[in-house]
Amino acid sequence: MKVRYAFQKLENLPEGFEVPAGRVKPWGTAHAILSCKDMIDGPFAVINADDYYGREAFKQIYDYLSVHEDNEKYQYAMVGYQLKNTLTENGSVARGVCDIDSNGKLVSVTEHTTIVKRGDNAAYTEDDGKSYTDLAGDTIVSMNLWGFSKGFLSEIAYGFRDFLQEGLQHNPLKCEYYLPSVVSRLLDSNKAEVKVLLTTEKWYGVTYREDKPMVMAALKKLEENNFYPKQLCGKLEAAANFCFEGVYKEEIPWGNGHINDTYRVTFENEQGVKKHYILQQMNKSIFKNPVELMENTVSYDLIDNPEILYEGGLAFGRLQSMLADYPAKTLHETIPGFHDTRERFETFKKAVEEDV
Repeated sequence: MKVRYAFQKLENLPEGFEVPAGRVKPWGTAHAILSCKDMIDGPFAVINADDYYGREAFKQIYDYLSVHEDNEKYQYAMVGYQLKNTLTENGSVARGVCDIDSNGKLVSVTEHTTIVKRGDNAAYTEDDGKSYTDLAGDTIVSMNLWGFSKGFLSEIAYGFRDFLQEGLQHNPLKCEYYLPSVVSRLLDSNKAEVKVLLTTEKWYGVTYREDKPMVMAALKKLEENNFYPKQLCGKLEAAANFCFEGVYKEEIPWGNGHINDTYRVTFENEQGVKKHYILQQMNKSIFKNPVELMENTVSYDLIDNPEILYEGGLAFGRLQSMLADYPAKTLHETIPGFHDTRERFETFKKAVEEDV
């Protein structure tokens, strides 16, 4: 998978606007999407990077975006979760409760900032706990897994000016431009439709520190049930850090090294073509400091330092001197003339003379 990064910068503002003095808070989730505008050239999905949404949910949003296009209205999608599958035992959460029509289209999203678990159901308060309103466990909520067409970027940009004019006047240091607010504006103006894709997946997130052991146990159980492989790239976890083309297939030991372990790793692309890569796993019991070892393996394609050139020549000269009495006739010349220094030098001089 190819990965590109876009950075949300405070100074990324429309012409005529400036960052207020003292502002350090980002401009919100809608502005974060706007920061990606130069990288997006088609339909796209949006998620929270620190949430686990489940495999089925990703497939649903992919399948929808693959076959739906805008018509007289924008055609968006959102994966809707059952509230009971998104709650924590360790405190309250904020959730967007969805109002859905008979055609499975989103009517509105109402944000409740203090929802607590009540058995298989839940309840929310809007008066600091003085009173609670019940919510059924199967209430559909948004967990910010959206699918948009490219035109959504233009709508974000269009509304950003209005947001800034109001926000900078009333709350210049903390106002935020939220993604759901852009969607709500388009729904209210009848410019968009949002299909709610229902899922029974369990959502996981670490809202509180106490949530971490539960989330880790849940992910481990998915591995034990073979829902996900224990390592996406077999034994070689480092393989996940390389931009290999295709899907991982296997790795096998390669060669006969006595210190480091060498593997041939195989990936297969969408056309079924397999590509092989060689990776070497460093022996940490021998090389105690891998970072220092990597820093030692520096190569130069272009020399711009006379001292480096001198030391390189000196080392090569010493090597030639050490090999001076070696019986060269016992070696096979695999490429005729490849190591003939005189011939190479004459060829070089000729190329200089002819200005090749």
